[in-house]
Amino acid sequence: MKTMAFLTQKGGSGKTTLAVHIAVAAQEDGQQVVIVDTDQQRSATAWHKARHADMPPVAPVAASELEIVLKAAHQDGITLCIVDTAPHAAPDALHVARVADLVVIPCRPAAFDLAAVGGTVEIVKAAGTPRAVFVLSACPVRAPEIRQGSPGNPGLVALGKGTNRMSKPTGLAAFTVRKTTSPEVAPGMEVPAPARRTRGKGPTVALTIRLPRAEWARLHQLAVAEGVSLQQLVLEGLSRVFTDRGLPSLTS
Repeated sequence: MKTMAFLTQKGGSGKTTLAVHIAVAAQEDGQQVVIVDTDQQRSATAWHKARHADMPPVAPVAASELEIVLKAAHQDGITLCIVDTAPHAAPDALHVARVADLVVIPCRPAAFDLAAVGGTVEIVKAAGTPRAVFVLSACPVRAPEIRQGSPGNPGLVALGKGTNRMSKPTGLAAFTVRKTTSPEVAPGMEVPAPARRTRGKGPTVALTIRLPRAEWARLHQLAVAEGVSLQQLVLEGLSRVFTDRGLPSLTS
């Protein structure tokens, strides 16, 4: 079982929104998911009670009880545990980070929000979490400046960005989740929908590749050494498959 924790020291970052969307996407992708709600506001719990679906389940607990819940989840066959946390709760955040395999730090593309990321990064470092990434949330649809990378923290990997769209009055306002299966939403930029993997309704299509952890580590090390992105490496490899067969190479 893997544990993914969403941490931020600033409220309004879209932490719970991102957590429940990823949980639903993982559940639909075949994972056995549970959301552990350690935020006293219980936003994820309210979301679960109001929606018309039992899965994924939400367990409201105190951060001090997290290890007990994780042990029980593992025994129940859960493969992915999503932990939602409260902002401004450094002691609890440290406790959560210590048991997480991955910490996700949501951050809005605004000066005060970017400045607050440093405090969360220090908590992650103190906890010794194996891996941490940040996600820019609620981004304007057209804002090239948000592609500049880590918000002042070299070595902190950018997992992606979530754009702010209101194409229809749906989503968390109605306690549902919104994914990019609608043709009016450009694919490849928001929370991924597993069903979209073989659809091509826009200029780009998101491609999911599953690799053993050791092979992914080798690929990541090569990308760092070459100073290129993982996408560029994958495209280079796919292009060679085409050229070896006498076909035109792929373009990025």
